[in-house]
Amino acid sequence: MKKLLTYLIFLIIATVTGCGEGKQSSQFFDDCPCSQIEISGETFKDSLNHFSVGAPEGNWYSSLNLDSNGNGISIGDDNSEAIRMFTITELEKSDTWSDKKNQLKGIQEKFDVIKHGEVSFRGAKRFWYFVKDDSMPNLHVLYINVEHETENRFVTLAIWIEGEDFDFRNICELESILNSFHYN
Repeated sequence: MKKLLTYLIFLIIATVTGCGEGKQSSQFFDDCPCSQIEISGETFKDSLNHFSVGAPEGNWYSSLNLDSNGNGISIGDDNSEAIRMFTITELEKSDTWSDKKNQLKGIQEKFDVIKHGEVSFRGAKRFWYFVKDDSMPNLHVLYINVEHETENRFVTLAIWIEGEDFDFRNICELESILNSFHYN
């Protein structure tokens, strides 16, 4: 009986003091606690100085892109054997900037949409899409579109994960990078 009581007290203390300590919940997937990547004090900025994103701790590389496809940053994990990256692509909005229904239709024509929804991000409701990219086996991507508040442009933020044993926590771990994004 004494052992049982001791065990119950230990279990209660362990639960209260944080068996889940350091775990965050995903903004996109229910019941998906994870340990998100720490953001260092450094930032990566795009070529036009329109936006920036926090640099993750560890061996991550960044690559800038500025061409007819848009302005962007790619951040990849050098420690990973599989693809594990975060990208930002900025484009000008077209005259036919579509609503959620039309955006979803366009994305469904190009990708296998596993899940989609809206999330409060940077003070507004944003559309997000979680897709399986058929161009590469085992590649999963979370996309979120963020419109600029005053200018005729938007960014697509994307978390890319490749792996045979995909787990939603892989996306959750990189959400801290997504949350460090801001327009300058």
